[in-house]
This record gives sequence, C-alpha cells and structure tokens, in this order.
Amino acid sequence: MDRNPNIKVFFTYGAGISFEPKPHDLYYPDLQETITPPWTTRKVIRAMDHIESNYNYDFLVRTNLSTFFYFDGLLNRLSALPALRCISGISSILPGAKHVVGTGMILSRDIVRQIIRYSNRINIPYPRYIAEDKMISDFVVHTLGIDPIFDEEFTDTATYLRLEKINRFDREEIYRLIASPTNRNVFHFRSEEHTSELQSRLHLVCRLLLEKK
Repeated sequence: MDRNPNIKVFFTYGAGISFEPKPHDLYYPDLQETITPPWTTRKVIRAMDHIESNYNYDFLVRTNLSTFFYFDGLLNRLSALPALRCISGISSILPGAKHVVGTGMILSRDIVRQIIRYSNRINIPYPRYIAEDKMISDFVVHTLGIDPIFDEEFTDTATYLRLEKINRFDREEIYRLIASPTNRNVFHFRSEEHTSELQSRLHLVCRLLLEKK
C-alpha cells in the first residue's frame, strides 16, 4: 500500500472479520466490526490516534469500502485546501446540513488532533443510529466552529463521480470504470454496489485513511 510516496493507506478493522488481517492493517479486536454506534466512531478515532502518533502528515482522509481514489488528483485537491481548520468533502443530501459525508472526509491535522483530544464528546452511544461521519462533522462544525469546504464549491473541477451500479463481478469492466475518471479531473469516485464479492479487499480500496506527507 505504498505505491505513492506522498500517501499512506490504512485498512482498519474490528473484531469479527472473516479473514486474517495483514501486518500493515490497523486491527482492533476489542472493538466490534459493525456500523452500530459508537463502535465505528471509536475505531476511526483510534486509527487517527495511531496515525497522529506515528506519522508526519498534513491531511487525513476518512473514507469507506466502496470508494476509489485517483491519488494524483487527490494530491492536487489537497494542495488547494487550507492547511489549518479544514474539513472538506461532499455535502450531505439533507437540506441545510453542514455535514461532510464519509466517502471522502478530508481533515487537516489540527482538526484530527482536536478529535482525538475530545473523543469523549464524539464517542457516545446515541439512542438511535447516527453515522460516524455525521458525529465527526457535528463536532467540527458545532463544537470547533469550523464550516466545511464542500467539493461543490470548486466548480471548475468535477471532484466526485458516482459510478453506475455494477451488478456482477467483471474485472475488465471494473478496471474500465476505475480508469474513466482520470481524464475528467475527478479524484474521488464510488461504486454503489455493496455485494460482498465486489467489496473484497482484493478489488476495492477499503476504509482508506490517507495522509499527505
């Protein structure tokens, strides 16, 4: 996972996975591998703490299983963002929401440090399901007082492309779809398919945490 010297990729997992984690994976057997809060939030924040403690970086990107990144395009996007007080990505579809969705949440290092420092304000068991990306967005916006920079504000570049649904595993078709955005100024794109076959770690980038050194 070190093909680009400016980006480091981490896969993060909790207990209950059906395969043996690789040595470079961030594996937390004391945390459940589930979307039910607060386990996902705890896993992401612990991964942030590992990165903060062991690496020098400018930005961290939290993403999910079905998302792909074109790394050169991502680095160009990061170069256009402020190095401090930055949360950026795709906005929520909810009207009036200041919520960066988790398919590509970009955080500057100072915000990551605040999330780690005040994790007790985020890591709470909500009485109903609230996505971990919304918990983090709410903390940054309402507690830290920082407004997101939504990708839609950069109207001169198409930063996100939702791929048409893939209904069966076709290696050549997947390669074609992955390659198609690179000539369209797109760095971040997603398959809507959520079958276990397509979500195999051999074929999709899974829960990326990226850093720009």
